[in-house]
Amino acid sequence: MKKFVLLYLLALLLLFTLFYADTSILSRVLNDTQSALTLMMLEPFLKPGQLQGIDHHHYPSLQDHYHTGL
Repeated sequence: MKKFVLLYLLALLLLFTLFYADTSILSRVLNDTQSALTLMMLEPFLKPGQLQGIDHHHYPSLQDHYHTGL
């Protein structure tokens, strides 16, 4: 049981690092692809000016501010 829990946590940490954290090229490619796909799918439903927004990589949102306490 202890071995299973350890392997599970290690796999979770590895997958988090590869896909979510901004530490690898793979995570950046997946994030950019997901963002482009989302915008492409939303385009038919939104007015032309609604697809523009702020770049959240340079300007953290209020939600990030309140969740991290910064």
